[in-house]
Amino acid sequence: SKAYSYSFGCNHCEEAICLKNCPTGAIYKAPDGTVVQDQSKCIGCRMCVMSCPYGQPKYFPDEGVSGKCDGCYGLREAGGKPACVAACPNRALDFGEYDDLKQSSAPT
Repeated sequence: SKAYSYSFGCNHCEEAICLKNCPTGAIYKAPDGTVVQDQSKCIGCRMCVMSCPYGQPKYFPDEGVSGKCDGCYGLREAGGKPACVAACPNRALDFGEYDDLKQSSAPT
């Protein structure tokens, strides 16, 4: 028997419908294109949750807000890697520009 892991987070869409449907501006694009959410502006209306075709973000009823993966934007801005990449025991995950990642994984 084989075991598989599957991680599914935000796709940080070019034309993010969650961003367009957020009535408070809580969801915005960072300079690098990351779709980020400021939970202090979230009113818990769930428009982002209902509009995302990929099942992100999620609503947190205990907090009354929604939230989503931001690619660990703060960690990356400080020079680190996203938590999922840093924690992956098999080093199966990486993060970066597609062309850079493709080149670094090419056989030599």
